[in-house]
Amino acid sequence: DEEEEEASSASEPFRVELKRFTSDRMDEANLGIWFDVRDEYPLFISRIAPAGKGTTAVQVYNEAAPQGLELRRWDYVKEVNGHSTADEMNSVLLSAPVLDLLIQRPLRFKRRVEKNGGKMGLDVSHSPGAVSLMITNVGDGAVRSSAPDIRAGDRIVSVNGFRGTEAALMDAISTSEEPVLGLARAR
Repeated sequence: DEEEEEASSASEPFRVELKRFTSDRMDEANLGIWFDVRDEYPLFISRIAPAGKGTTAVQVYNEAAPQGLELRRWDYVKEVNGHSTADEMNSVLLSAPVLDLLIQRPLRFKRRVEKNGGKMGLDVSHSPGAVSLMITNVGDGAVRSSAPDIRAGDRIVSVNGFRGTEAALMDAISTSEEPVLGLARAR
């Protein structure tokens, strides 16, 4: 789909500068991006504030960004103000008045998994209310036999073209005999 093509368009990392509006601590709401906390590194952007009147740092950046270099859902943050560990990046995200982010678009791909009445063979992790499932292990099962390139660290972001909460994604996987997984992978 169009979003998938766009998500893969910039393969090289790029820098984004976000400026905080107030003297208060910057939280996800006034920053305008939300992260799935299951990733250690890099940080996974699970949600972006919708385009609007520039009320968040991300909206202001995206309104002025060169075409193709807007921040998007499912992007990965590889560095924040020169820091690249999850704890350091999270600390800086909450406290720095200006944020210099190194952004990497995900590798996006789809794989059909033929369950043939068997188990998927996946262990997944997710945050409450998340919009993706992080694969933590690929064991014996349908994924290993029909889509052997899927690996731990990949994120399931859609099932049969459907996007939703972690519970809805898991339900879609369990009720489909041949689920088509939409995946995002950090590069």
